[in-house]
Amino acid sequence: FYTVCQESDYQTNLVSGKYSRSNLGGLVQKVLRSRNFGIADFEPYAPSNGEPSAFIAQPVVHQGDVEIIVALQLPLDTINAIMGVRAGMGETGETYLVGPDKLMRSDSFLDAAGHSVAASFAGTLEKNGVDTEAATEALSGNKDAKLIQDYNDNPVLSAYAPVDVFGTTWALLAEIDKAEAFAPIDEMKAQADSSQSTLFWIVLSITVVSIVVIALVAWGIARMLSNPVEKVAGVLKLVAAGDYSQKTDVDSKDEIGQMASLNVAIDAVSQAMQDVKDAAEREKQAQAEKAEQERLAAEAEQRRQEEEAKKERELAEAEQKRQEEQAAAERQQAEEEQRKAEVLRGKVNQLLDVVGAAAEGDLTKKVTVEGDEAIDELAAGIK
Repeated sequence: FYTVCQESDYQTNLVSGKYSRSNLGGLVQKVLRSRNFGIADFEPYAPSNGEPSAFIAQPVVHQGDVEIIVALQLPLDTINAIMGVRAGMGETGETYLVGPDKLMRSDSFLDAAGHSVAASFAGTLEKNGVDTEAATEALSGNKDAKLIQDYNDNPVLSAYAPVDVFGTTWALLAEIDKAEAFAPIDEMKAQADSSQSTLFWIVLSITVVSIVVIALVAWGIARMLSNPVEKVAGVLKLVAAGDYSQKTDVDSKDEIGQMASLNVAIDAVSQAMQDVKDAAEREKQAQAEKAEQERLAAEAEQRRQEEEAKKERELAEAEQKRQEEQAAAERQQAEEEQRKAEVLRGKVNQLLDVVGAAAEGDLTKKVTVEGDEAIDELAAGIK
């Protein structure tokens, strides 16, 4: 978040940061969702020392995406200057604005201490607000002129009407004490019998004047708020499209006029975009270097794995050869032992035949067994 005044909300996140629940934070979130112009009514705003503040915001949409939002803090001094015009107000007349919460939206001329915007939000509705018949009727969408009790319980002639401030209804009231309003009438009563007719024309004149004042004030407020926003939004649309040569031509000394400082912000955005491009190029180069390092590392790892696999194959082949040679030696030994067993069995059988024949008295059979083993020595003895 960039702010000209660079208060404590400077460079904070108005969507999820510490001021996301403020009226400005809510406005930014609403505009992001709707992609349309929006307004946040007066509320105490912490970054502005808790003073009541109102904001308007305009999104700059490019190719369907919100590229940037310009938010302007409504200048209370300018609103008070418009509402404080004294032409035709006399000594006890005043015009002022009241919000949907029946708190002041402009400072009272007659009771600046108790019914200023700051006092209204800092105090209570009963003591510092405007809970009158005229305010209630105007906020309900009605307009009229009648005798009522004002916020200080004084009898006044009040002309009232609703004012649509970008979708938010405020009440615009023009009031003058009953005594001052009807002083000419009372004087004329003493001088003529046509007091009823005179009263009618005076009341009618006051009503017409009040309505004209209301219309002029409403028109002035709307123009005062919308013109700078339209100029700034037009510039920001071109900036969002990439044209950073654009500059605002707003030229005034009030808060909205200070948005000419947006030129500084545009330069900052241009520099930021260049920084982003440079950073992207550096990141691209770093990623390429990283990819090359990873490729070399992968090739080295592949070679290592291939060498290990080769060693494992060689070891496996050597082990297989050793096992085959061992198996062949074991087979050869087993065959030799089997051959020896068969030879021994033949010698034993021959001896048994000779011994059996001798036992039956046949001594003609001869022992032919020869060798160095024990069975051979036995055969020699039998011979």
